[in-house]
Amino acid sequence: MNLTRLITASALCFLLVATTIALLAFTATWTPEGQLRCFADIAHSQFPKWLGCAIAAHEALAGSLIAAGGALFGAWLAFVGLQDQIGLARKNEREAKRLAIEKKIQDAAADWGLVGIASGYVNALAEEFPPSNLGPDPYREIFASRLLALRGRGDLRLNENAARAPDGIGETVTILIGRLNTLADSLYEETKNMNADMRTPKLRTREQEVVGLLEALRHLDKKLQEQNDIYAQKYKDARAERIEENQ
Repeated sequence: MNLTRLITASALCFLLVATTIALLAFTATWTPEGQLRCFADIAHSQFPKWLGCAIAAHEALAGSLIAAGGALFGAWLAFVGLQDQIGLARKNEREAKRLAIEKKIQDAAADWGLVGIASGYVNALAEEFPPSNLGPDPYREIFASRLLALRGRGDLRLNENAARAPDGIGETVTILIGRLNTLADSLYEETKNMNADMRTPKLRTREQEVVGLLEALRHLDKKLQEQNDIYAQKYKDARAERIEENQ
């Protein structure tokens, strides 16, 4: 029990006791002639000697006053207990809301980070190829050759964090990179035993397929840049919600 509540309880007890004594004193003072009187008047009373006398003489009244005082004190204790429960419930509610906001911020930050990684990964891979307006050219094999070069350097490996990007983004990246790897593996198997004269025409026949996947890669790159801005705003909104809650 804190000091304020202890003082309140003490004051209430004192008030109830004082009220009981005052009512007994009033009753004893105005006792009719012929009945037991504990003192002639208040000025000549001897406290607390007369109190026992008054309680004995007015037993029913004293019992009622004591019972009423106990009931009032009990009611106050019940009220205090209810206030504590309400306060605890509100505190738990605020804490739950705070934790929910913190989790929302953490999730938004994690999602933004993963989308940013996916965007950077796809953009870097797309930038490895020449601009799409250079092909396909029936007399060149620049896109197919570049795809094979990326495969040889191991640059077509899927970024694990990009694959974890939320809301289906990671799955989209995984599928597209898988298709690029499948095509690169196919080109490699078809041309690994060919000399340069045979290899070049063969690559030209697959140039259109490579350009098609490159266009899909560039489209995904643009989409991820837009998504990155959306997730950045979600993170900012979550932080703003925490600031608003703390005000």
